[in-house]
Amino acid sequence: MGYRRVVEDMLEAYPDAAELRGGDGGTFVHAAAREKRSKVVALAIKKPMLRGLLDAQDRDGNTPLHLAVAAGAPAVAEALLRKGKVRADVLNNAGLTPFDLAAGGCPEQRRPHHGESSSIDTSIDHHGHDLLSNANSN
Repeated sequence: MGYRRVVEDMLEAYPDAAELRGGDGGTFVHAAAREKRSKVVALAIKKPMLRGLLDAQDRDGNTPLHLAVAAGAPAVAEALLRKGKVRADVLNNAGLTPFDLAAGGCPEQRRPHHGESSSIDTSIDHHGHDLLSNANSN
């Protein structure tokens, strides 16, 4: 009996078990993504009552997609993105998206939040002149 079947049987007997969280605040979908259990993740994708778990965040702010990427599970990540239609722009507590993790990102490389400055802001000199437009007009 595979992991998927065990999860199916458990959810059939105890539907509320889907909402249980581990010590890290993760759901069974988090555990499946981290452990590269694509059939269990596929079960969560296919069952409408479990769809809300696909973008759930654990205590560290990680979604199942974050964990699949960190675990090096491309099949799980692809299923979540293509079939699960999960949000790929969710930031974890370190300020990283799943794509940042895939690129080997660290917090210093993350995209700025609304209202934060970015490297594009360095194109404006201390007088407020746009250096890029001046360069493009040459």
